[in-house]
Amino acid sequence: MIKGNYLAVVVHDNTTRILFSSLLAQELLGLTEEQMLGKTTVDPAWHFFDEDGAVLPQEEYPVNKVMTTHQGLLDMVIGVHRPGKNNVWILVSAHPVFEEQGEVSQVIVTFIDITERKQTEEALRESANLHKSIITTSADGFWLLDNNGNFLEVNDAYCQMIGYTRAELLQMSISEIEASETSEEIAKNIKSVIEKGFDRFERTHRCKDGRLIEVEVSTSFLELLEGQFCAFIRDITEHKQAEGELKFNRYYLEKAQEISSLGSWELDLRINKLVWTDENYRVFGVPLGTELTYEIFLNCVHPEDREYVDRKWKAALAGEPYDIEHRLIVDGQVRWVREKAEMEFDGDGKAIKGIGFTQNITKQKQAEDELRESEEQHRALIENVNDIILILDKNGVILWSSPVVRKFGMDPEEAIGENALNFIHPDDRDRVELTRKYCIEHPGETITIEGLKVISGDGRLLFLDDTVIYLPDTPGINGIIITGHDVTERVQLEEERTKGAKLESIGLLAGGIAHDFNNILTTILTNVSLAKMMLEGEGSDDARERLTQSEQAGRRAAALTQQLLTFSRGGAPVKKTAMLGDIVKESTGFALSGSNVKCRHYIDKDLW
Repeated sequence: MIKGNYLAVVVHDNTTRILFSSLLAQELLGLTEEQMLGKTTVDPAWHFFDEDGAVLPQEEYPVNKVMTTHQGLLDMVIGVHRPGKNNVWILVSAHPVFEEQGEVSQVIVTFIDITERKQTEEALRESANLHKSIITTSADGFWLLDNNGNFLEVNDAYCQMIGYTRAELLQMSISEIEASETSEEIAKNIKSVIEKGFDRFERTHRCKDGRLIEVEVSTSFLELLEGQFCAFIRDITEHKQAEGELKFNRYYLEKAQEISSLGSWELDLRINKLVWTDENYRVFGVPLGTELTYEIFLNCVHPEDREYVDRKWKAALAGEPYDIEHRLIVDGQVRWVREKAEMEFDGDGKAIKGIGFTQNITKQKQAEDELRESEEQHRALIENVNDIILILDKNGVILWSSPVVRKFGMDPEEAIGENALNFIHPDDRDRVELTRKYCIEHPGETITIEGLKVISGDGRLLFLDDTVIYLPDTPGINGIIITGHDVTERVQLEEERTKGAKLESIGLLAGGIAHDFNNILTTILTNVSLAKMMLEGEGSDDARERLTQSEQAGRRAAALTQQLLTFSRGGAPVKKTAMLGDIVKESTGFALSGSNVKCRHYIDKDLW
């Protein structure tokens, strides 16, 4: 039975010399039976390491610990290095066998292969690290609150935004930074978010130094996380200030748990007798010593899984593999188990015996579900972030893109494999390339690029404020993370304000010049008028005509001066009806003034 079991077994004498090893033990340890028999724990052929990858000291070997303490050892996780083969992870238990005098005569070591479980844990951990790193490097602030408004977690961006350290914020509540609402109003809003599940609103927060900042809050109620709230906070102070000025001048598997227990069983199909080890009784929650049959086993299975388990068992009787996961009902509680069996057949191909194990994987299932939920929550959070998030390799090629790039006319899947420089305006490509090289040389350092010109998928020119960090040793990333915040609207507002200021300066200059010029023209026109009066009756028609032309030209200059004054004061231009013939005469006279050319006008009297 031991040799056919899925529980590996090694028996040591009181000198740690190996007396027996099962076939599975030989396979997992990468040694033959001849190589194992007679070996002691000091043999250099052993290559064990702990969960951190460090070489396991000999005093920490399970056999040595049992021999030293005279006590059993349960569920120790050990890595096994097998030269020429893949490493494996095993879950080890060791139990002493005592002589009548009380001395340890033998140590029985049992272990199972948990390599697959460890690989699953690592994959889930890498996924969680990815989303955690993205939130940590987000340009937006992020916090997690309990249902009383107390801070449970914040990212660096929010700490920088509000001026408090993470340690300080984790001792505070939202009411201590909220400047636009009372405690009663905050409680009312929390209730509203719980009812709706999600909300987005603008608030005023008070910084540590007393400054008030305007923020946009996007929050979700996480019912699965004991009623917590997560939120992304964006500082919109500059946007609000720009918006106000424009109106005035004209706006985030946990680690999977270790297997707690494992039992073995044997079913003699010829007499329908089922034998369990004590641990198997405990896994199923059945009193020790209870007489067992296949039907009793099946009654322990969750009602919704019985048909599945029975079908898989019958298929195993026909020669198919039996390796399944299903639920049990133990003391009214659901428990998950994994079962695996090896069947024995007679000469006619009829199944006569089954030997296998039952592994309690409830904690592992719970941890996987929690990690999966966490991953889904992080993914949902990322998809709701308004900023572009990219992961590049060290050469600038896009490895991953957040869905938000669709808002900028790009397809996330089509962007993968493209060099990020292809989306940068030619004016800024040198700046981006210098930043990329600097990040490669300074991993872990966050770099900011402001006002970066980007060409969207539909050809629009956009402006982004980017944060860039190179994380070469972070599992699941191993590249450059870029978070880009769209500031196109802000840049356009600033350009509009600049144009307005230039126009105002021109108006002031024109007003000053016009005022001085008007004073000069007044003097000239007065003297011209007096000269005409002095020539009355003296018969000098030519002199009077020239004075008249000078007077008319002066009045036109005065009218032009009044138009400049009107412009400088912001008034509407003055319009009036004029005779076309008079305009022609005045214009030609002005143009020919000082020359030897005279002009005669033949203008129809009805021309206007």
